[in-house]
Amino acid sequence: MRTWFVLLVALLAACKTVPLRDPDPVKGAPGPDLTLLAIHRAMALEGFVEDEVSPGLLRAHLIRGDWSMTVDIEYAERVRVVYAGSKNLSYRVRHGQKYIHRGYNARAQRLVEAIQREALLISAEVDPDAYLGLEPIGAPPPAPPPTDPAR
Repeated sequence: MRTWFVLLVALLAACKTVPLRDPDPVKGAPGPDLTLLAIHRAMALEGFVEDEVSPGLLRAHLIRGDWSMTVDIEYAERVRVVYAGSKNLSYRVRHGQKYIHRGYNARAQRLVEAIQREALLISAEVDPDAYLGLEPIGAPPPAPPPTDPAR
């Protein structure tokens, strides 16, 4: 009976892990400075914090409760997100294949999609702050509505 229980627990744990797949690279914004801006905006939207490693490379961390994930973001003309580490996401290598909790792949893909969306907004010369419904930094306050002198 105990053997079956251990086997069942092992199978349930295995169901939560999938092969680790880094997302496909995406096109950056025009120029590394604008690409970096797109990356910063996407990281903020997705809850990541960063460490700048070197020009063209950021290390981003997402920390939630008792688990965390770390990715390297390589950027130039294209942006590439690569697994760099994790805590409590069941990362393991088995027969040369890397496995991780299924949530890692989804969150890494969501980050790449956010970077791509922000890069497209910047490339189209759309004000990303307006897209988010925010006032641009340093914008003057809106004018008060006109008053009716007849009243």
